[in-house]
Amino acid sequence: MDERSLVRNESVPGPGAGPGNPDLARQHQMVLQYAPLIRYIAARLALRLPSHISQEDLISSGIIGLIDAIQKYDLGKHINFGTYAEYRIKGAMLDELRNLDWIPRSVRQRPTSLRRLTPGCRRIWGGRRRLRKWPPSLSWTWKIFIISWM
Repeated sequence: MDERSLVRNESVPGPGAGPGNPDLARQHQMVLQYAPLIRYIAARLALRLPSHISQEDLISSGIIGLIDAIQKYDLGKHINFGTYAEYRIKGAMLDELRNLDWIPRSVRQRPTSLRRLTPGCRRIWGGRRRLRKWPPSLSWTWKIFIISWM
């Protein structure tokens, strides 16, 4: 069955059904049709995650993302539903992972940006403790941190 005919409302609509919001029978049919895509995205994402995060949790959040994609899909934009659903599914999985993480993203990014910044600063400053000039892109909080770190 064509994915456009699944999203398009051709039969008698159920309550709350509309152009981008198919009735429950069609939603169920589309969830079953795109279940392999959810499993594929979850398996790809699970390769880069620690072992304590289960693939089933990713799949369940992917199903929620697929249902959201079915309800918010707009036929007028002429975008392939599979492509649209893939982005919505992966986004739902990443949102769930962010909700499970107790450390904010900004804290996780600091060591990475410091590792990228350190060789350039040493090259500019000429060593560990000799400060010739500050790079203009460096914020005050980083300057204080680097002085205490060096």
